[in-house]
Amino acid sequence: MATKPKSTHASLVSRCNSLITGVTALPDASFLLGGGAVAKAAVVLPLQAYVDAEKEVTTADAAYRAALAKAHAAQPGARAMMTELVPYLRARLGKANPALEAQFGVTPLTPRPTPVASKAAGAVKGKATRAAKKAAVASVGKAPAAAPAAPVGSAPAAAPAPKPTA
Repeated sequence: MATKPKSTHASLVSRCNSLITGVTALPDASFLLGGGAVAKAAVVLPLQAYVDAEKEVTTADAAYRAALAKAHAAQPGARAMMTELVPYLRARLGKANPALEAQFGVTPLTPRPTPVASKAAGAVKGKATRAAKKAAVASVGKAPAAAPAAPVGSAPAAAPAPKPTA
């Protein structure tokens, strides 16, 4: 059993054009189709309508592809400008300003909730830091312990000999 080849738009347009050419070349004014007489113009009309519609589709498809390529080419520039503009607007209007979204469509930043465990750990570290600073300040006011005085007449300790370099 022979398989029927798939019909593509181009092949169907080609077949319609061939049928239109062939039918218009015939001297008959009407054709006996479907049990009745059909005028030549009525036979050619749906074939020509399909050919014209496919031409419009092809033209529209080419225009669509050109517009799509233009949009793809413009996209990196738009993204780069957005990357620069959004931080500027947040700095100018405030990170959480509702006008960012209302006027510019930029989502305002909301503060991230801090977990209770992190707050407790921060409080403990803060107390430890304050205690350490208080101890450091308290030790500044005290005089350092005096080093024992060297006996008079003794020679100062000799400096260690330098190590040879390889």
